[in-house]
Amino acid sequence: MKSTLFSQGIIACILAILSLSDCVGQSTKVIIQDTSSNHKVRYYDDLLEEMSTTLGKGRSNNFTFNISYPTQVYIGWERKLTPFLLFPNDSLIFKERADKTSYECVNKPDSLVGVLTALEKEVGLELAIHSGYKVQDVLKSEYEILIGSIFNKMHRQLNVLSRYRDSTNTILYQATEQEIKCFTLVELLSPFIYGNTSWKFFPTWYADSLTKFKHEIFGLDTTVAGVEYKRALFSYNQFLCRDSLNGKNDFQVQFNSAVRNFKGDQRNFLMAYILRINKPYNPANFYDNVATFYNLCKNEYFLKYVKDKLDDKDFVYPDYVLKKTLLKDDKSTITWAELLNKNKGKLIFIDMWASWCPPCLMLMKPLNEHIKFYKGKPITFIALSIDKKKQAWLKASKRYEVSQEGSGSYWIGQSDKFIQFLLTRRIGEKMPLWIPRYIIIDANGNLITVNAIQPHIPALRWQIDLFLKDVKTD
Repeated sequence: MKSTLFSQGIIACILAILSLSDCVGQSTKVIIQDTSSNHKVRYYDDLLEEMSTTLGKGRSNNFTFNISYPTQVYIGWERKLTPFLLFPNDSLIFKERADKTSYECVNKPDSLVGVLTALEKEVGLELAIHSGYKVQDVLKSEYEILIGSIFNKMHRQLNVLSRYRDSTNTILYQATEQEIKCFTLVELLSPFIYGNTSWKFFPTWYADSLTKFKHEIFGLDTTVAGVEYKRALFSYNQFLCRDSLNGKNDFQVQFNSAVRNFKGDQRNFLMAYILRINKPYNPANFYDNVATFYNLCKNEYFLKYVKDKLDDKDFVYPDYVLKKTLLKDDKSTITWAELLNKNKGKLIFIDMWASWCPPCLMLMKPLNEHIKFYKGKPITFIALSIDKKKQAWLKASKRYEVSQEGSGSYWIGQSDKFIQFLLTRRIGEKMPLWIPRYIIIDANGNLITVNAIQPHIPALRWQIDLFLKDVKTD
């Protein structure tokens, strides 16, 4: 009886997902055949940033999407957008239906949407969750029935899907399985995401149920997968830090929660995503968190995204910074602008220190080891002393061999305006100064991070190598 609920097209749809080759590339092609109507292609990249293109009438259109994970692509016009699931290395052809109400894929059945439709038919409708209900108005016993129903529905969906498992294509099978689980978590989180419930008054049993789902769905080492997974991950992070969200510093609260409560690519995605959605608001501590991201993330995709799209490389040094005079330990002077120009084409690693700072002096030895290690590489090491007195700086600089081949020792004194700009990238803004402080500047003189990894931590070389990749060498 159940098999009759599946059309031949739906069966082919599920088999199509599971018969694809493993996701080894990132290039996905979408071809829209000749159409008499205007149309739009819209999708979300791996950090849920909406990308869209509006197309004209009557011409064939080819598009290539660089995606790392399964993602939904919407094709149509305005509100008549049809969602299709694309995997890396897909090549799909679409055409407008005869009734001009939507688009269809002509060379391969739809993916996840069709699967979920089929599963819904076989599994049957369960108790529905309506966005916006107040959790505190639901009795615990009633909620247990509700959550049990959602949970059972998810497992029944997975049981249906398991009948079409292809053991040679585990990556795509697991991706589809993960999306089904994440649809479930988003459904469970809907009163929190969309409702008018005050976060501080969520019952304990509701939080406990979310924790249970968190372990069921995310596990400990799950790979970041599709759009629904990422939305669920972000929503769950919001829930974890709900008691501290007050509208004034939500960016920092959410970022700290991501760092504290997650690890691996889950943490990498959350850090990058929280940075992305807050970038337009220019929060005061934005680049401090970018520095934290650089220190923790080792995923090349997320690193490239933040470096290329979020890290502000178009800022301009104000005149008082460019004209700031630095005193070298050989008693010569140089301005900041001259120093940048002198080292153009090289990465600049800055050690901000002082003779009265024991940790600064203790870290001179491992820093000198890095200087020797990178000898001959396109990188310059510069020590900037904020000592109040020149004599104290000169004495410590000589004793700890701060100035050597590949490095230089400079004194700036307690130049508050200059230092604050280096730390904040903003005129007139202040943040607490603690040292030792390590700053990395790219080959064009732009600030990369003002909170680089400290020299005694082996990961510093990984971080330097990361940015050295961008330095062009003859």
